[in-house]
Amino acid sequence: KISAVVEFLPGWELWGQYGLDGSWTAGITAGFAFGGFGAGADVSEASVRGVRARVAMSPAVRPAAGVPRIMVFSSPLVVSDSLVMRPMLGGMMLPDDSIPFAELVEYIDYLADDPSVKALYFRNAQFSGGMAHVAELAGALRRFRESGRSVVFLLGQADSLTYLLAAWSGAKVYVQPVGSVMVQGFASTRIFLKDMLERFGIDPAGFESHPAKAANHILTEDGFTPEAKENLQGMLDSLAGHYLAAVKAGRAERLAELASAGDADAAGGAGAAGAAGSAGDVASASGDAILANGPYLEAGKAMQAGLVDGVLMADGVEALLRSRYPRALMMEASVLPTADRDWARLRRPKIAVIYAEGNIATGESVPGFVIGSDTLSRQLQDAADDPSVAAIVLRINSRGGSALASDIIAREVAIVARQEPAKPVVVSMGDAAASGGYYIASGANYIVAYPFTLTGSIGVTIATLQIPRLLDMLDIRHDRVGTSESGFFMDPLNPLTDNDRQKMRSFIDLMYWRFVDVVAEGRDMPREDIDVIARGQVWTGSQALERQLIDELGGLQTALDKAAELAGIRGEYERWDMSLDDAMSGPLAGGRVRTALADGVAGLMPEPAVPELNEMFDSLTIMRRMAADGALLYI
Repeated sequence: KISAVVEFLPGWELWGQYGLDGSWTAGITAGFAFGGFGAGADVSEASVRGVRARVAMSPAVRPAAGVPRIMVFSSPLVVSDSLVMRPMLGGMMLPDDSIPFAELVEYIDYLADDPSVKALYFRNAQFSGGMAHVAELAGALRRFRESGRSVVFLLGQADSLTYLLAAWSGAKVYVQPVGSVMVQGFASTRIFLKDMLERFGIDPAGFESHPAKAANHILTEDGFTPEAKENLQGMLDSLAGHYLAAVKAGRAERLAELASAGDADAAGGAGAAGAAGSAGDVASASGDAILANGPYLEAGKAMQAGLVDGVLMADGVEALLRSRYPRALMMEASVLPTADRDWARLRRPKIAVIYAEGNIATGESVPGFVIGSDTLSRQLQDAADDPSVAAIVLRINSRGGSALASDIIAREVAIVARQEPAKPVVVSMGDAAASGGYYIASGANYIVAYPFTLTGSIGVTIATLQIPRLLDMLDIRHDRVGTSESGFFMDPLNPLTDNDRQKMRSFIDLMYWRFVDVVAEGRDMPREDIDVIARGQVWTGSQALERQLIDELGGLQTALDKAAELAGIRGEYERWDMSLDDAMSGPLAGGRVRTALADGVAGLMPEPAVPELNEMFDSLTIMRRMAADGALLYI
């Protein structure tokens, strides 16, 4: 038989089949954007011989023109780097309601390709993610707007990241009358437990390579060390600068209008007192005072500062959308994996994307929570051994963890990056790739980070708690038996000896220079140059670029394009989200939507009375898991 298919409109196909026995069939297939349903009929001699139907989880085809639509995102956007599973039922982890950011970006780009989608409307927007996710999503929304279509945000109680997403995308931004915009200065307040612990007879002892290496200072100090404070201040200044630049880039037109109005009022001389006040507000809104004057608890204040375009309820925003697109239907957006009908993609070279998100420890990974050295090493080797994979992008979002686990992973990255035949490894850093997170990145062929990514922190720390005084206070006696004093090394029931301290300092020094040498080899720089920019100091991505710790500023797409370039790929390539496929192939396959069971388990978890303390104790639990392997590379 000989067959032919002609697509005369996107989603509409004429097809025919001729048999050697002289029979023939012909048909037409119509594809629709809603529900992913396609149907067709076989026709021969003007009679219908059969009907074919296709049902899929996502649209297979899209018509070139159809009913205009406004896609509404009404649920909170909970975004992660990878498939996150948190709620526990017995020993089983259940999926939460987060969306892998790459999947959401792909979905927005998918809607941008559909001419019937006229606007994206984020109603009562709430965003949970990080600045890296904001950067990627804002870029996708800007691409959607480039074709002359609309993106609209209605804010309620908007935190700084939710507002950043709305502003950076260049969208029209409205806030409800009783809403707030929590744009404000960058600050860090930390709790230090040393004095409290000592009051109860617990003596913390910390060993770090440098005073700026502050991961254990919550236990070992009564405040910021001068070095840690100076480094943190510089980092906050850099982050605030990038945040402000992003807001100004997205709101440039509105801020310019207010500035022009302010200049006109000022040129009017002795105008009304209200006009003078307005001009002053405009002047501050066009500079760093955008952050200094926050948070904007009153919706009207946010509008005066140029941060929003109006104060409206949902019906007011929807009326504006309907007036611009009178024939459009408002439809709830449903983020599903998009279909690619191009069968040629199967022949394209692959770039494997491996996600490393969470705290680094030995053993197996917990997706989105723990980066297991065994799991990640296996994924890297599997990608290296797969003949269809031309390059690897390692997406890292981690503040570090176990030095042992970091060293294992870093070794695997270096092996894959330098093996023959060449299969380049490019690192894409998320919100943080610091300490152990930077350690595992340093051996890659190329490193890409966002301007605000927290990175560096090349240093080592260990802490212990000694309780002999507590035992004395409680009249608890203990006795010892051993073959030598070395048997009691770092025993919390016994005071630290000078020998213990000397051994720990020697070990920390050894680990630090191991870290420096791994980075120096990976970055092809002298160890002395690395030492100057190491010493436990944390940098933003823009600062790291100046110090040659990374190669380029950009996001995941920048890393993918660089990987294709290094692999010699000309033309299109397929991005294979390897970690997501691994996570979805197990017993929880198909679960990217929170199930009723998961909701029930989450509902049984009590809300903490003091969330800050709950977060602190969670952090201590994580550190205990990582510290089981020995020294920490952590910020």
